[in-house]
Amino acid sequence: MGDLLTYEGKRALVVGGGGMGMGGSVVKLLGELGAEIHVADIQKPTFPAASFVETDLRSTTSIDETVDQIGGPVHALFNCAGIPHNRGAGIDLMTVNFLGLRYLTERTIPLMPEGSAIVSISSIAGNGWQVRLPLLTELVTTATFEEGLAWCKEHLDDVGDGYSTSKEALVIYTMRKCVKTIKAGVRMNVTSPGAVETPMLPDFRAVAGDQVVATISGTFGRASNSDEQASVMAFLNSPAASYINGVNVETDGGFTAAATMGLLLPP
Repeated sequence: MGDLLTYEGKRALVVGGGGMGMGGSVVKLLGELGAEIHVADIQKPTFPAASFVETDLRSTTSIDETVDQIGGPVHALFNCAGIPHNRGAGIDLMTVNFLGLRYLTERTIPLMPEGSAIVSISSIAGNGWQVRLPLLTELVTTATFEEGLAWCKEHLDDVGDGYSTSKEALVIYTMRKCVKTIKAGVRMNVTSPGAVETPMLPDFRAVAGDQVVATISGTFGRASNSDEQASVMAFLNSPAASYINGVNVETDGGFTAAATMGLLLPP
């Protein structure tokens, strides 16, 4: 079983792998598992990596330069970048959290050999994707970064603050795209964390309030930590998950299950 979880001889690209959040935990864990790690972010990684490329997900030019510099093969892509509700306008969040990640993913897929895998971080804030599937399919199926950005600007009321919409779009994109990528042997999955103890958690508390955060983490009795999230992502991109494709793994300690069953407990 250990051989199924190893990343020895594999090149991994971690988008958003700087800092101490979930991306940083992914970099740390991949290092322990033997991967050759390349980090694309706006800040240098805290943990050792083979290379770091400063990358602005708002710019297709920056993304193109990053992918060209890292080159192939890329055996595992980890999309960990994202900004919370209160660090930009709705368009900014849509650009970084979805459009930029989608563009980088599309540029990387041709570099991924059979047996490779992609995992992205969404959020339980994207749990409403089923309700908005017809609307957001319009966005997800836009052909280019520019067309997607134009769609967002034409639908500002639907975009809102951008956070939930970007996370919903990421789930839908993964579920649609995986049907095509698996034909070339490349799997795609997504995780949807609840409350996670990262440097961004205070931002979520500022927007949602302590009671909401307590309710989200109440089923399990505590918030998750970034290492717990990283281990799920490393599993999904490993050979141990070779038949898992197009799945949204709700890494929320049971919050979604409790909410679905009407069993939420007061904080």
